[in-house]
Amino acid sequence: MKKAIKHLLANGGSASVFEKSDDEYIVKAWDNKGRVREYRVNINEVNPSSASYFELLAYSLHNDKIGKTSSALRDFLSVSIGVRNDNFYTFNDIERKIDLKSMLKEFMNMQKDLNPSVYNHS
Repeated sequence: MKKAIKHLLANGGSASVFEKSDDEYIVKAWDNKGRVREYRVNINEVNPSSASYFELLAYSLHNDKIGKTSSALRDFLSVSIGVRNDNFYTFNDIERKIDLKSMLKEFMNMQKDLNPSVYNHS
């Protein structure tokens, strides 16, 4: 298995994504107490409108890898913090289902509100 990325979770945890095959990834999460969780993610089964943190890590990475997107992983990691810093994921809540599409939309609206000149092309 090839290690693809490592990402820090809140409260000192971390998650790493390993590529197992073209459409299958293994995500391992560690907390600061040494506990480990392992998840198998089949990309074809991920619903970005209702997916967990670990599913979206693999999904975003995969879409960048195959060229479907160029910044999905970066965008997901940005929005996973939350518009109001309300989505800091920890080892204990990485299984919570979230709606990536709504999160991205809210994040883009925040960006637009902060810098409207970038979005006004009159």
